[in-house]
Amino acid sequence: MQMRRERFLWPTLAVGAAFAVAAIGSGSAAARGQMSSRKAAAASLQINTPAARKSVSSVTWGLYRDVNSVDPIFGFDYPENTVDSALCDALFRQTPSGGSAPGLALKVTSPNPTTDVFTLRPGVKFWDGHPLTSADVVYSLQRAASAKVGGFYSAIFNRVKSISATGKLEVTLKLTQPDEWLLGELSSLPGMIIEKSFAQKAGTKYGTMGVGGMCTGPYMIKSWTAKNGLIAVKNPHYWDESIHPLVSQYVFKGFSDTAMTSGLETGAIGITYSTDPTILAALQHSSKLSVTRGSSYVTDALIVASQKGPLGNVKVRQALTMALNRAAYIKATYLGGAQMPNTLANPGTWGGYEPSIFQSAYKALPSYNPPQIAAAKKLIQQAGATGKTITIGMSNQITQIQNAATTVEDAAAAIGLNVKLKTFPAATWIDVFTSAKARAGLDAFFVNSYPDYGAPEAQYQQFVLPGGSLNYSGFNDPQITKLLDRSRSTANAAARARLVVQAQTLIMQQLPWIPLSAPDTVLVTQKNLTGAPASFSYMYAPWAAVKLGGR
Repeated sequence: MQMRRERFLWPTLAVGAAFAVAAIGSGSAAARGQMSSRKAAAASLQINTPAARKSVSSVTWGLYRDVNSVDPIFGFDYPENTVDSALCDALFRQTPSGGSAPGLALKVTSPNPTTDVFTLRPGVKFWDGHPLTSADVVYSLQRAASAKVGGFYSAIFNRVKSISATGKLEVTLKLTQPDEWLLGELSSLPGMIIEKSFAQKAGTKYGTMGVGGMCTGPYMIKSWTAKNGLIAVKNPHYWDESIHPLVSQYVFKGFSDTAMTSGLETGAIGITYSTDPTILAALQHSSKLSVTRGSSYVTDALIVASQKGPLGNVKVRQALTMALNRAAYIKATYLGGAQMPNTLANPGTWGGYEPSIFQSAYKALPSYNPPQIAAAKKLIQQAGATGKTITIGMSNQITQIQNAATTVEDAAAAIGLNVKLKTFPAATWIDVFTSAKARAGLDAFFVNSYPDYGAPEAQYQQFVLPGGSLNYSGFNDPQITKLLDRSRSTANAAARARLVVQAQTLIMQQLPWIPLSAPDTVLVTQKNLTGAPASFSYMYAPWAAVKLGGR
């Protein structure tokens, strides 16, 4: 695939992100900042599991809750991302090692810095047999870019001036400024293509349980009910003839922690990428299961949701950050399978480009370990915040969030702050992210956040830029915004990375979010299943058709 200049010639994780990611039991080594220990720990991380050889009739894929939508532009959490990636193709593919490959677009050429011309793959069909055309791509991208439609990704198109069909299999994007982030985003959910005629007929019900969707991916919806979950079967029209899926049917269904544990132990659940690593305590020594850790994009953090309360004061944010006992939290919650969060972007995101620049910057930042209680108390006193209360949203049905809440409560109490917890059931926890009404009255809430592709700025732009999809507090630092805007327009990869690093230094001073940990990816499968990637690519790539099967 021809890429403009060098911007998305992504290296593999073996020479990119993987060398800096901690593995099982390595949390304390990361906390001590011992780079040699991190390198040794990274050796045990996996990109893929062994290749599958046998066909399997049906696999139940365990999610932490049921799927709400199969509309890619409303995919905002693990269940939707996981399912959308099995059902829908994007313009470009993300690979397990952190690279990119052609998807529905064979190539992109750029006759000038503000024009991208996409050549589409011929012979592609939707599940209903209708051919993919440039009209479908234009419709999908314009819909993703539309603030009126209300999807979660319109901000990434804010440098796109026009999207037009310039041929039956050609789409041209005109930009207001050069955009070195856009192609990465189009390898993710905002770049997934849906059928125009089907979506127009469905209207606002597109992607819902009663209507479903229409994509070109390797699996298609067979049925979708509240009782049985979403059942997907092989797409007989799939364009990639090199792919021969070994799993005939997937059942995507949500389970509580208890039900997930028992389902994996009994074999009723075949695979899960655990969003709550605490269940591993009951699973990692099972003779029936395989547990694999890999590189991750995930940042585990406390979102500052309002600038009006105590957390609106940067000294309070800094004090709480200094007081957290992250080593104990990582040990209890992730069984050591996470690292100290020197930044608010997981080192797994370094795989996109210039990892050595990001590594050096990471090492230069404080790790906040061990907790600095005395210094934090002084900051609280200087801020005049002693005895003030922070209201934090959490789910008492998600063990990892319970652990995080306890960690924050303990830190707050140690430095003179009070914490009030507002609880939400797991099934409606997503509402905190999508509904201002659900967030009303909250000073903060917990998140496991991840970018759309492997680059630190892809994480930061979500919550530090005005209008970012996760910028709930209205955080706005003009200098940070200026640096990230400059990086977005900078073609040279090293220069772009240095601008991101400068912004990152300011972000870690201002702390619009409070970092808790940088978790690994955790894959759990039955011993008779193999082939799944251990890296975070499972969230974005149609690997289920390529990889998973029997041993």
